[in-house]
Amino acid sequence: MIVGEDTHAVLKILGTQVRLARGTKKWTAEQAAVRAGVSARTVTAIERGTPQVAVGKVFEVALAVGVDLLGTGNRDNLEMLAASYDQAASLLPVRVRAPQPAREVFRDF
Repeated sequence: MIVGEDTHAVLKILGTQVRLARGTKKWTAEQAAVRAGVSARTVTAIERGTPQVAVGKVFEVALAVGVDLLGTGNRDNLEMLAASYDQAASLLPVRVRAPQPAREVFRDF
C-alpha cells in the first residue's frame, strides 16, 4: 500500500508511541497482543508503522498499551469526547450541495 508522506510520518509516530508505552509496561509484543486481541505480528507491524494494519487494530493496540489517543488523558475521556463531537456533528446540515456556478445576468432590455 502506498501512502503519502504525512500519513507515513503519523504511522511511524504512533508506532513509536506504542513501542514506548509497551516498553514502559515491560510487556512483550505477545503480552500486548493478548490484551488487545490481536497477534504479536500485528503489534510489531504497528510499531514499524506498516500501513496495511486496519485502523481499528491500531487503536486497540494503542489503547491496550496506554497511548493517549486524541489527547484525552485516559480511556474514560474518550466517551465524553465522542459525545461532544456527536453533538457538534448534529448541528451540521443533513446534505451539503456543491456551490453552483453563478449564472450570467443579461441586462440588455
